[in-house]
Amino acid sequence: MANISGLVSIRVPYKHLKQAAESYELAMVADEVPDVGGHETRKVSISFSRLLHQVVEYLKLPLPAYYLADVGKNAVKVVMETDPGLGPDVYEGGQAATVRESREQAAENVVHSLRMEFSIQVEDLTAKKINRLERAEFLCQMKRIKLEAMERGVGQVPVKWPAVPDHKRRKKFVCIDYMDVLHTLSLETKLLLEWSFFNVVRADSKATKQDAARKAVDFIRTAYNLDIVDLNYGNGIYAGIKCSLARESYLAAKERMLGIHGALQ
Repeated sequence: MANISGLVSIRVPYKHLKQAAESYELAMVADEVPDVGGHETRKVSISFSRLLHQVVEYLKLPLPAYYLADVGKNAVKVVMETDPGLGPDVYEGGQAATVRESREQAAENVVHSLRMEFSIQVEDLTAKKINRLERAEFLCQMKRIKLEAMERGVGQVPVKWPAVPDHKRRKKFVCIDYMDVLHTLSLETKLLLEWSFFNVVRADSKATKQDAARKAVDFIRTAYNLDIVDLNYGNGIYAGIKCSLARESYLAAKERMLGIHGALQ
């Protein structure tokens, strides 16, 4: 076990420093990251070709082959073989503004397919957000049940206990490369990054860099109001709605208990 820990130093251009600081401070006092100060949210996608390489490496599959299917349309296709007996599968990236965009779309399609075929758990930024929302929903449900039991009397009303969120890792697990995501965000925001190392117990240097990069990604995403598109992007909407409903139910029960009319802030 190595006594190494990492720190990412972020150099923010002066003209963006005040905007970034205000955005980060406002976001920290909100439940979710808001559209801060009227600044437009920018969508930034992770590298799905990098994620595909990680998944293929984990599954010990042959490397995918990329081909330019249509020069005029910048269309790329990916040929992927998962079973030699069945032959290769072809995934189209479709027409796009650039070859890179089509390549990334094709790679994303392959990753979705491999995740379903091999039942792989892919952890990314959205997956972590869903876990937080599910824990918050569970906590609000338990608080509501406690208040309703006090209000109506214990044992008078049958209680349906909420299911405890299951966030255990599956046997087949792949996590996005936060170093690669950090590199993507630094290019998008024009930030300069510096790495520092100091002595703290960690499993290995790779885990140290990933942990430091993850924290830097979280800061940059919040400070610059970035909407990061990853594999689970969009799946957090349902979890967010359920969490909001659970919170509203808890606050309604709290209002009744306190005899307060009107919304609690």
